[in-house]
Amino acid sequence: PETGTGTPTKEDVSKKPGERKPETISLQGKGPVIAKKTLSRPYSIYLGSFRTLERAKRAISLYSERGLSPYCSKVDFHEKGIWFRVFAGHFQDREKAKEFKERHRLKEGTVKKTAYANLIGAYAQSGELENRRLSLKKLGYFPYVIKGEDGKSRLYVGAFITKEGAEQQYHDLKSRGIQSQIVPR
Repeated sequence: PETGTGTPTKEDVSKKPGERKPETISLQGKGPVIAKKTLSRPYSIYLGSFRTLERAKRAISLYSERGLSPYCSKVDFHEKGIWFRVFAGHFQDREKAKEFKERHRLKEGTVKKTAYANLIGAYAQSGELENRRLSLKKLGYFPYVIKGEDGKSRLYVGAFITKEGAEQQYHDLKSRGIQSQIVPR
């Protein structure tokens, strides 16, 4: 199983130097740790939902050919089953997301507030980041990177509208030996 190398500290998820460090809370005792911080990139372009991973991968491939960096989140709707949502981008506000959508002519895209994600780690070295990204990809995840103002690259998986979606993924990651932290994105 994967190890938790690159696991972030509270300091790693802070937005800006000098800001108060984020507090963390644990849900249900040994549940996921959720870092509280100011949202910095809570918007994404929703490109579609797919019933199978293969169809989601096909969509990701097509959007990649258009110059985007799409990623996917697995969501379990229980009675409706498992769906794979495909997104592109991570934006500070709705306006920046709309501008991106227009610039890339994404008529099929919808701006969504996907405020939660699982943070795998914050990395100063690109080699370690790339190794971790590739190992997650081999396990079937769709990791993406957001550069912080502190110069570190943060590696995420998932983009969720609700905290519950991020918690589902957190438990999936944990069952595979991957340490993560649910963060407001």
